[in-house]
Amino acid sequence: MISTYVDDILQITNAQSSKDELHQGLLDVYNSVTYDEKAISYLGMNLTRSDDGHIIEVTQSGSIAELLHYTLTEKDSVCKTPHIEELFLSSQVEELLDPSQAKRFLV
Repeated sequence: MISTYVDDILQITNAQSSKDELHQGLLDVYNSVTYDEKAISYLGMNLTRSDDGHIIEVTQSGSIAELLHYTLTEKDSVCKTPHIEELFLSSQVEELLDPSQAKRFLV
């Protein structure tokens, strides 16, 4: 798999020949490139590999942190999750939807 963005390239492969071919091709054109055999981040995404290298977890906590830093102000209320203990508790007695009307909400 190859991902590109402007001058950043991320290649994920288990074929050493593919890695070598891309790396050498970039060197042939640009003479010098920054190369990280086991990158841990790419464009604000964190990359974590399993010990055997068969699983790669991609998270965007870096991008999210940067987005929050530039968009939220001190007056904004922030929490790590929208979930609160009382989320599904209702203090009101609500009338249940008639089953015949439920079809309106099904896709």
